[in-house]
This record gives sequence, C-alpha cells and structure tokens, in this order.
Amino acid sequence: MKTNRVMKDEALASLKGNWPQAVLATFLLLLVVAVFEIPYFSMAFWMSPGWTPSLFDRSLSTTAWLVMLLVVLPLEAGLSNALRILLTNGDNNLVSNEFKIAFANWLHNAWTLLLRYVCVMLWTVLLIVPGVVKGLAYDMTDFIMVEEPSLTAYQAMKKSEVMMKGHKTRLFLLYLGMVGWALLSILTLGLGFLWLIPYVYTTRAAFYESLKGEAQINRIDY
Repeated sequence: MKTNRVMKDEALASLKGNWPQAVLATFLLLLVVAVFEIPYFSMAFWMSPGWTPSLFDRSLSTTAWLVMLLVVLPLEAGLSNALRILLTNGDNNLVSNEFKIAFANWLHNAWTLLLRYVCVMLWTVLLIVPGVVKGLAYDMTDFIMVEEPSLTAYQAMKKSEVMMKGHKTRLFLLYLGMVGWALLSILTLGLGFLWLIPYVYTTRAAFYESLKGEAQINRIDY
C-alpha cells in the first residue's frame, strides 16, 4: 500500500495542467448543490420565532432533500470517477465524464449511494464513532459501482468494506490531513474549495487504485 504522501503527490501530478477543467467541474457540482439548498435558506430566512412548519412544509422539505440526494450524490460520484479516470488514463474531459458517469446508469448509482447514505446515517444515530467507521468502510463504493455496474448496491458496499479492512485508519488520517486546507478554504469565502475538492477526490482515487493493486496481489475473495 502506498503512503498517503505518495498518493497526494500522484493526485497533484495528475491535476497539473488540468486545474481549469477540475475547477469548472467542481463549480458545476457546487452550483447544483446551491440550487437545491436555496429553498432551505429561504425558509430559514423567513421563519419567525415560534413558527411551526405545517405538514405541507415538512413534506416539501423532505421531498426536496430526497431529490437533492438523488441528484447530488450521483453527481459527486461522477466527479470522483472523472478524476479517477484522469489519474489512471489522462482523460481530462472532466465535465463531460462527470455528467456522463453520474447519469448514464443513474437509477443504479442513485440507489447504491442512497443506501450507503442511509446505512451510515443509521450507524451515526446510534453512536458517532461507529458511524465514522462505517462511513470509511463504505467510502470506495462510488468507485466500485461505476467500475463494476453488474454488482448490486449491497455487493458494491460489501466489496468496499472488504477492501477497506485494515485501511480505515490510513484513510481517516488522509482526510484529517486535509482539515488545514479546508480551514484556509473557508477563509477565502469558500472559493478555495474549488481547488480543494478536486485535490481530495483525486487523492481518494489514488487511494482506491492502490487498494485495488493490493487486493489483486493478495487475491482477496469478495
């Protein structure tokens, strides 16, 4: 297994010369997120003290949240896999690949990612630490479901869990090492995330590719 430093260097090398495409693809993702979040911010702005949402308001909010999950989660997976393809094949058509991957097999992708989201949330409701552990265990699901679309949602999640066995701490430390950059991005009024997100996603892709190599060497039976 490669070190986190090596994987970060691989990500930066992959993004070198491709930052404009990566930033644009990230901007489009964040734009979609913003569009779906506008109703929530509007509702919060107009809410008066003591206001209790009606059944209609709660239904509308739940529906909007569900739609956001069904659109944003596949789009995030599309960006992650577009950056993985950039890393492995040098294909820098990031915007095209982002949307093509997200929606070419949309129903399968949406269901897989929604199931992962629900499972992680249920574990988190029980206790924070088990939720974090499960989140790390299922973190490779979006790569697996795209590379192996014949797998069911459960099989893709299970394969991720098997691949991540013994590597969750390493991935947690990888994310922890990005916290400083996230804080700096906040200081730039969020603009820094246009560069940080591609960096994080590409490093995740390098982590996944390293895991795949180890799985092949050790002949892990999924």
